[in-house]
Amino acid sequence: MEQRLKGIFCTLLVLCSLPFFTSNVAADDSELAFSAHGRLRYRHMKLDDFKINSEGESHTQEGWGTSLLRINPEIRLGEFNKVHVSLQVLDGLFYGDESLVGSDQLLRPHTRGTVSDQVKVREAYGQIATGIGIWRVGRMTSHWGLGLIANNGDTEEYAFGDATHGDISDRAMFITKPLKPFVSGAVGESLILVLAFDRVVEDELTSHANGDDANQMIGALRWQSDELDAGLYVAYRDLVKADGDQTKALATDLYVHAERAISSNLNLDLKFEGVYVRGTTEMFRFEGAQHPVDLRQFAW
Repeated sequence: MEQRLKGIFCTLLVLCSLPFFTSNVAADDSELAFSAHGRLRYRHMKLDDFKINSEGESHTQEGWGTSLLRINPEIRLGEFNKVHVSLQVLDGLFYGDESLVGSDQLLRPHTRGTVSDQVKVREAYGQIATGIGIWRVGRMTSHWGLGLIANNGDTEEYAFGDATHGDISDRAMFITKPLKPFVSGAVGESLILVLAFDRVVEDELTSHANGDDANQMIGALRWQSDELDAGLYVAYRDLVKADGDQTKALATDLYVHAERAISSNLNLDLKFEGVYVRGTTEMFRFEGAQHPVDLRQFAW
């Protein structure tokens, strides 16, 4: 309930800040525009009630339906200034059989949640353009590359993908093209620098509503052009769980997406992401091992 009230407060705050945006935009770039997009996903599943252990217990879930409904209203003032909100109305089991098997280990258990568990303000931020870049402040989801380390829970680029949840933070972010004042052409336009500070609301390891406290600093340098989208993302997180266990970690992530037409009917599309995480954590304790435990993780 606390996080839901904070989300509603963020929404009202960014909407009330719209007059401030108006005073910072040139007269020829002050046309207001409103839009509302969204996505609705529905699936019905059918499964045999097979046995899951030697005692003859079954999973008890033979037929059920899931749904996802998110609505994204946005107010724009010119090309870059905007107020953006993302509201989640549904996400999870909609009807049918439930299953308690492994429910305590799943991010989205096969049980019907309450309406209050599904409704949430995922994003509520304001964005304003200045002479040196763009400022974005408020609640927002985070996504980088293929989603290995930062995933917004809303990107489904493959058939039957059921993206859900997502990394959500209260964030202050600055975006700029650092070489544009000094270099003309593709180099000045394509190189992007991003700096951000997060108060993490929720992700797969953190829930501020449950008492976790996580602060995060982010820096990213990205090259974005028609044929190449590549960049380096660095994030440092200081997490204190509700029980007092602390994790300090530095994640470095390299992402490359290259696309090129080889012939009139053949296209090469290559994507790669590799991430390395280093730090310490008190969330695990092993007999005879040092405490806190050193973190060394790599994925690609």
